[in-house]
Amino acid sequence: MKNTIFILVCAFASIAAHSAELTLPKTFENGEVAEAEDFNANFNYLKSQIAEQQIQLSDVSDNAPWLNRDLNGGKEIEVDCSLDADALRVAYDANISERQLTLIITGSCLGAINWESQAKNQILSIAGNEGAKIVPRVVNGESRVGLISSFGNGVYINDVDIEMGADDGYAILFSRNSNGGLSNVTITGHGTGAGQVGVVVQFGASAYLQTTITGVDYGVGGLKAGSIRMMWSDVTAGTSAVEMDGGQLNLRGTSMTAPTALLLSNGAQALGDGSALNGDLSVNSGSLANLSGASITGSVSLDTAIVVLSGDGIPADILTKVSCSGLSQLEITDRSINNNDGNQCLDKAAWNTLINAAFPQGG
Repeated sequence: MKNTIFILVCAFASIAAHSAELTLPKTFENGEVAEAEDFNANFNYLKSQIAEQQIQLSDVSDNAPWLNRDLNGGKEIEVDCSLDADALRVAYDANISERQLTLIITGSCLGAINWESQAKNQILSIAGNEGAKIVPRVVNGESRVGLISSFGNGVYINDVDIEMGADDGYAILFSRNSNGGLSNVTITGHGTGAGQVGVVVQFGASAYLQTTITGVDYGVGGLKAGSIRMMWSDVTAGTSAVEMDGGQLNLRGTSMTAPTALLLSNGAQALGDGSALNGDLSVNSGSLANLSGASITGSVSLDTAIVVLSGDGIPADILTKVSCSGLSQLEITDRSINNNDGNQCLDKAAWNTLINAAFPQGG
């Protein structure tokens, strides 16, 4: 028995020697006979220390930074707005300093969230479970849902229906070098005549849009070097489906339905394929539209601009619906454009003929 006690005492001494924070009530010396009272005191001390360490480890485990994180280290939070319509704002405010934050929403969540304290360069994602919505919030008698990404931050929204309020100017704004995207998102405006815009991208911001937009006067607006990439979207508007005032627009498989389907101005560029313009195409002030595999139902007007069109959806009578002014160039596959029917439109070959006639080469 004495040998067993001696071995245990040596083990306690070894633990104490390897932990600067442990101070045993009794330190034994070699050859000393251990008293039961001293042995039990050391044993109880170590037992209490082990219990305390277990509590600390449990606390670390419950609050570990890797919990509720996605594969990229971002924090993920489930938000149930069916229990509290304001839960989206509450969850965001509680995690406002997270650099990568994903809020997975259920039910109808109030929008018009205040992003003014958003962490610099924060990436915020809002993903919806089936049937998830973002709906207007009434503040000071005004009904708004508007969401904003600005000053280098990013906002990405997936699988969510967004219902605009009566006082919204836009549903989503990407501004000042921010970035973001909409994937499988539906935006419904408060009805035409209210001057609403579905999405605005401006001042160097960049956005990817895969969305359906209805019930607005202006579907998508790009301003001041905004960059927009629209894929498999469907935009219906009361005045214009897509407008670009400068910047670049990339289109693929997108349907634009409005009196003016696409309007480009101030050096804007639109490139793409497989898109339908259910309305007019207007390109002016140094802008360029190069659309392959396109279809168009309305007129085409150019003012100091370049338009290149191709596709089976170009109607046979398109040349009766085009007009040009300024130094404009119109190219339509398999069509000769040479001031047809007095529309003042010329293609590249006609321009070359005109220039050579005006400035003949010496022999």
